[in-house]
Amino acid sequence: LRTDQRFPDHICSHCGGAREVIADVVGWWPRWGMGFWVRCCGGTTDLDGSPLAVISRPGARPHLLTQTLSDGVTDAVAAGAQGALALVADATSPNSGREIGAGKSVEACDVGAQSCTPVPGATTWTGPDRQRCVIPKQSVKQCLGVVVPPAAQPGSGVSLDPAWSPGVTLLAYVRAPVALTGGWPDAAWYAAHALYTWNPSTGATRRIGGIDGANVPTWSADGRELLYVRDDGLWLASVARGSRVEIAYPLFPPAGLYKGFTDDYYGQIPWNAQFAWWSPGRG
Repeated sequence: LRTDQRFPDHICSHCGGAREVIADVVGWWPRWGMGFWVRCCGGTTDLDGSPLAVISRPGARPHLLTQTLSDGVTDAVAAGAQGALALVADATSPNSGREIGAGKSVEACDVGAQSCTPVPGATTWTGPDRQRCVIPKQSVKQCLGVVVPPAAQPGSGVSLDPAWSPGVTLLAYVRAPVALTGGWPDAAWYAAHALYTWNPSTGATRRIGGIDGANVPTWSADGRELLYVRDDGLWLASVARGSRVEIAYPLFPPAGLYKGFTDDYYGQIPWNAQFAWWSPGRG
């Protein structure tokens, strides 16, 4: 892909058919080929949402999977064995892509159909929501300028942070209510994050224990436990029992959590830059 070539209009439609395209490689995925973010218009619109495309083989025409949000801070894509692929899609318009707390949906992708669909309940929130509207003289459900559907209704929540289990039998992800504070979600929004797993074979979705405040779940090598970040600590949870224990605190420098970062954008916090599993997957 040359930076001076004209890219397909359907991929860079918000640029009016783009030149100066940058291919930001995400990875090489089994059965899919090369996945990459398309930085259209010289990258000037990247923060409003990036097209995610794949090329199945050298010389093939790029195929658009979805519009998603990424500036390299968070992981919006999870690839597994046997062609398993999940991603965080922008379920609204490309111009609203920057809002991490609105319009985001974890989707599972089918390599045969070359398309992705939301996991069940991906945009439905059923838990408590302690956010407060910061815009005076407006109802809580209209803080973003649009009506947020009631809890337990599609569109009342968002989903983020997909992660396939080692045997790709389960997809772990985080579900949260729609953020009511716009570009910068507050601490109450992060505290509401719930941890779920989805079984693609049975279609069953299950919440892991009473865990809240979860971010970036990461599987152990045996698929029995999940590491995740909660507040400023690193926690370990049993997938079967839901029991959990905090194993490290703090992770971030003072005043570094949430709005304190200088390199994040609209609530994208580099949680998983703070930890990694030891090679055998036991530490």
